[in-house]
Amino acid sequence: MNTSKKILPSEFDEIFKTTLPEVFVERCANEPFEYFSISNEERDNYLLDITRTLLKENIVSAGEHRFNDWENGWSENLKLLNIHDVANALIPKYYGKHPYSRWKQQIIKPVSSEFDYHILAFLVDWALYTYARDAKYIFEFGCGPACHLLRARSIN
Repeated sequence: MNTSKKILPSEFDEIFKTTLPEVFVERCANEPFEYFSISNEERDNYLLDITRTLLKENIVSAGEHRFNDWENGWSENLKLLNIHDVANALIPKYYGKHPYSRWKQQIIKPVSSEFDYHILAFLVDWALYTYARDAKYIFEFGCGPACHLLRARSIN
């Protein structure tokens, strides 16, 4: 039986080549960072699925022609924000679409569908805390989802 594993603060220490501040050590314990390792066969099947998708003739590529898709997607988020007035409404809907993620150069199967978002939020928060916590100003140039702006506001 494949038992779940949980990402530990020491793994972030290894990746960042530093020691996590205590606030992040405590937070790590409460994040949905559980996952299962997958077999080589499951990994290979997943990679084949990705390859088949990328080789499809009718694959939709990014670009200006997708402007209406972008507008429709973010208008859904705006509606949620207007109804619920919570920061979670700004989280893009593309998180959690796939059953697999990557961690330390391995394909894994997260327990939570919110794994990707939470691990990215943890990494962004750590970077903001480490490099921008004492900054007088943070300039944003429209690169990336708005949910990170709220994360920056809470740290700086």
